Amino acid sequence: MRRGIWTFAAIAIITTACGARGDTAGDDESEGPTTTAAAAVTTEFGEMASPCGDAADGKPITLDPAEAGTGTDKLHVGIANERTAEARPGLLEELWNTGVAFANWCNEQGGIGGLEVVPVDLDGKLFKVEAAMTTACTGVFAMAGGAFGQDNQVFTGKDGSDFHKCKLIAFPALTVSTDFGEANGVVQAIGNHGYVKSVSWLDDLKSLYPDEVAKTVVVYPEGLPSVKVNAQQVKAVAEEAGFGLLDDITFQVLNNDFSITAQKVMTEGATSVSFIGETEGFAIFVAELKTKGYQGIVWADTNLYDPKVLTTRGPENAEGVLVREVIHPFEEAEMWPATKQFIDIVTEYGPPGSAPTALGVQSFSASLLLARSVNDCAASNDGRVTRQCVVEAANQITDWSAGGLHAPYDLSGESTQSCSMWLQVTDGEYTRKFPELGSDDDTDDGMHCDPEGLIPIEGDFGQGNVDPTRGY
Repeated sequence: MRRGIWTFAAIAIITTACGARGDTAGDDESEGPTTTAAAAVTTEFGEMASPCGDAADGKPITLDPAEAGTGTDKLHVGIANERTAEARPGLLEELWNTGVAFANWCNEQGGIGGLEVVPVDLDGKLFKVEAAMTTACTGVFAMAGGAFGQDNQVFTGKDGSDFHKCKLIAFPALTVSTDFGEANGVVQAIGNHGYVKSVSWLDDLKSLYPDEVAKTVVVYPEGLPSVKVNAQQVKAVAEEAGFGLLDDITFQVLNNDFSITAQKVMTEGATSVSFIGETEGFAIFVAELKTKGYQGIVWADTNLYDPKVLTTRGPENAEGVLVREVIHPFEEAEMWPATKQFIDIVTEYGPPGSAPTALGVQSFSASLLLARSVNDCAASNDGRVTRQCVVEAANQITDWSAGGLHAPYDLSGESTQSCSMWLQVTDGEYTRKFPELGSDDDTDDGMHCDPEGLIPIEGDFGQGNVDPTRGY
């Protein structure tokens, strides 16, 4: 039987509410050191108490000096990104911008446990992850809210730059490789695990487009092993959902010609295209398909819910694009208090030009989770905070939605429920495609939830890089 009730050591979506419609939110938050924001300091984020604030009883938390990075008087947090990558300048820039916004918003409330949050730039430039990890190893208590496109490269095997050798912990915005996603010391606020995947989103797509998915091709960049594994995982889930799969199509990371990629899609006769990549490349690819008269569907996962998809080649060229989401869409922000507050925080507290994106939501959720876990650790450990204690505190959280910012997840890994929705570009804007609000398919505050939607998949997707000497 494809779906059953079973236990797995992975993050899983659970059934509790994502944030009730029409609820009143706490006041918006914003930035400190470099921004003059009008929003008042609050003690809430969406439906949760803010994890930021002054130390209890005026006594700041105490960091283990061996793990504090640059110093124990502040909480140094490394934010992985690729924003100066030669292949695509600005890649994952929203993770840095959101991380800075979170730090400024949090510091205005007193920091985390009375310690100022200091964002540390870990720009991996796509192909220079080792250099970024050298900074992380000596400079941060934890990595949080960021991501590397080739996150398997955090395991350099070298003293001074290897994730495990440096005894680091990470609360990433997303993971790409199984190596990193399943590694010990890594906690995912919104899970992406190697051998446990949501099938419900593709079940929903098949119900919407049963004929089109019979000829599906997966398109992804070549030369990036972790991304190739991600493509094979998508195919494994699509096969479980009953899609018909054609041969893969790849494109070059540098100096790519998406007109050639689009022509290959046409030649294969695909009527359904799954694209794995970044936003600007996606926009160019879709535009090339339109010039060739492609009539099928093009779909992608959460990171491609981004304004750049509409602006790079014009919204008319993105018309019809489908994107799976587990967050509440920004277009519906007035209905979801945490979403509205997130938008205000990013635009008011982030670097100039910061804008809300889906990956930014994941970044903010990861940062909130780190802060919550630091507090929980301190409360259970007489104010003393260690990396192990923080990870263990996070793994005890069974209902995490970042205050209603996204679908809820069980960080203990006991649930098999999966919740999601589909957006589609219609008349130049992202609009809700499925489920319709208030319909029978809307089973959890705008999301369609399948109680057995997380399934095991078969294939060789690598293994988590586990350090047996670590107890967490």
